[in-house]
Amino acid sequence: MTLDVTGAQASFPFAAQALQKPTVLDSKAHPKTHFASTRVTAKGDGANVSGNITIRGVTRPIALQADIFRQARYAQGDRSHLSVRLTGQVLRSAFGANGWADLVSDEMRILLDARIAKFRADASADQSFVARLEQERVALAATIEKPAAVTGPVIVTAAQTKVSCHLAVDADAARALRSYDDWVAAKNQQRFAGVRAPAPAKGQAGYVGSEQCEACHADEAAHWAKTRHGDAYATLVTVNKQFDLSCVGCHVTGFREPGGAEVVENAGLTNVQCEQCHGPGSQHVATPERRGKPNAIRRDATVEVCQQCHTPEHSDTFEYAAYLRDVLSPEHGPERRAALGEGPTGHELRAAGLAAAGGGCKKM
Repeated sequence: MTLDVTGAQASFPFAAQALQKPTVLDSKAHPKTHFASTRVTAKGDGANVSGNITIRGVTRPIALQADIFRQARYAQGDRSHLSVRLTGQVLRSAFGANGWADLVSDEMRILLDARIAKFRADASADQSFVARLEQERVALAATIEKPAAVTGPVIVTAAQTKVSCHLAVDADAARALRSYDDWVAAKNQQRFAGVRAPAPAKGQAGYVGSEQCEACHADEAAHWAKTRHGDAYATLVTVNKQFDLSCVGCHVTGFREPGGAEVVENAGLTNVQCEQCHGPGSQHVATPERRGKPNAIRRDATVEVCQQCHTPEHSDTFEYAAYLRDVLSPEHGPERRAALGEGPTGHELRAAGLAAAGGGCKKM
């Protein structure tokens, strides 16, 4: 009989791994364990089997007790498919398996369940004895399948499992999260109804919304609408987080700034619009130019403006130049885009980051 020890299992994952180590089974150098019988003698309702067992390349004599019984799914009296169970014990130190000596006993029990395709035996075999052995085997299998709880000291090796969208979704947890989002939305919609951002002080610019910008900058507005910023608010509405205080501020324009958006009162200022980068535009709309130059408007968005929302927690692939390549174009800041030159885009950085993480996650 030959056994493949590379598949040896134990009740605990760390123990199964330890079994394969050089100080125990040394399965890499000795993947097979062999048993060869040399003598069989009857004993009561079973038999004694003498032979030699080879573990880790070391051969030692061994005596095993043999019990024979019919496999449960075959009819009583059918001896064409019987099983033999061999049990015995050895000292693992006799085979050089000295690893984990302070944790694992030197005595090693051996149980071999071998199936016999055709068993030639006396047809008058005691069927009650066979039935008793079958019951013992069923009980043993149940013990192996569901071992008793460990009550003594144990060693536990922790293993991390990366939590991502690629794991199965727990229906109850998903339902609880949706219920929480619905509750937050209802409470905040009620709480902030009628609450508006402060009005601009005298002489201070306020927010006017992208429709005012489009009147003079139609091409730029058309380009912007196709970017991720252009439908930022819709991504919240899809998952009912548009009233969540931890989200809404970066998906509207001028959040809680003078004349800007609020949690509920944000008509005309949803999405990340022109004024989020270029500043409030009421004075620019009133007087677009002074002495031939744009008046009361910021031409470029500095990295500090972007980093108000592109934080490491929410935008871990953010790189200023790369993300600018996504939002600039021949229609929107052509000179600035040309100055950036070729290089990675924000879209490419996000795609690479998602690929490294094992793929993107669909919102629940």
